[in-house]
Amino acid sequence: MAYLSSERRLQVLMADISPNFKVVAAGRSVRLLFGTSVICEITPPDQAFLRDQLRYMRNYADLRADRLAEIMVQAEGVLAFFGAQHQLNTTRRQRTLELLTVTQALTINLEMMVKHLCWLPRPLDLSPNVQPMVQTPDHSTFPSGHATEAFAIATVFHRLTTGESIVEGMRHRSLPIRLAHRIATNRTIAGLHFPVDSAAGAMLGCAIGEALHALCSGQPSTRFAYGDADFNLNSRSGDGVSQDFTLHGLKDYGDTLSKSPAEAPAGAKPAAEIFAAFWRDAVEEFAAPETAPGRE
Repeated sequence: MAYLSSERRLQVLMADISPNFKVVAAGRSVRLLFGTSVICEITPPDQAFLRDQLRYMRNYADLRADRLAEIMVQAEGVLAFFGAQHQLNTTRRQRTLELLTVTQALTINLEMMVKHLCWLPRPLDLSPNVQPMVQTPDHSTFPSGHATEAFAIATVFHRLTTGESIVEGMRHRSLPIRLAHRIATNRTIAGLHFPVDSAAGAMLGCAIGEALHALCSGQPSTRFAYGDADFNLNSRSGDGVSQDFTLHGLKDYGDTLSKSPAEAPAGAKPAAEIFAAFWRDAVEEFAAPETAPGRE
C-alpha cells in the first residue's frame, strides 16, 4: 500500500480488521467476540464496590504534583510515550507507527461500546471531594479507556519487539506492560478512574492486542476476563488482599495464564490478509541492519 498516504492506509487497515470483532451483552457481563469466539468477558462491579474504592482515590491523589505533566499530555494521547522504549518515527518505523495507530483506533471503537453496555458512574459522581485534575469525560468510568488503549498498544508492541505473548510480558513485567500500567494509574491519580476500571481495561486491551496478532499468525487467541472467573477484585477484597490495580497483580494473572492457557474456543476463522502483510512489514522494522546505513 505504498502508493497510499498514511491516512488512507489506516482507513484500509481499519476496514480490513473491524469486521472480525463484535461487542455483545451477556446478562450483566459484556463479551468481546473475535469471529465467533469469546476472547474477553468482563462483569461490572456494583456501586457499593465503587464507593469502597474511593479510599484508593484519596491515596493516589498524593501523587498529583509528581505526575501532573504526564497526566496533562496523556489526556490528549498515549502513543508517543512508547517512543521512549524504541525509536518510533516515520524514517525508521513508519509501519510500526501506523500499526500501533490503527490498534488504538480499533480499540477506541470497541471500548466505547463496552462502556455503553457496562455504564457506571465516575468517581466525581460519587464524591465531589475527588476534585479531578482535568474535565471528567461523559462516558462510563468502567472500563478505563486509557487503560484499554495503553494495554492494547503494549500487547502489540511487545509482540513486535519480542515475538512473545503479552502473558509473558505480564509475568516478567516488560517495559510495555510497565508503561501501560503507569498510564492507567495516572488516570486514577487524576481522579478520573477507579482502580477496578483499569483492571478491566487491561484485560480488554490485552485481548484486543492478542487477537490482532492472531489475525496475522493463525494461532489461537488468548481469552482474558475480568469477573467471577479471573482477575476478580471483588472476590479478593474479603481476605485482606489489596483491591488495587498493581504490577504484582498483573504478574500473578500472567503466571496463572501461563500454567493454564485460556485459549478462545475454535470458531469461524477470522481473516485480514492486508493487515497480516502490514504486520510482517512492521516486524521487519525491528530487525538489526546488516551494515551501517552510511556503508550500504
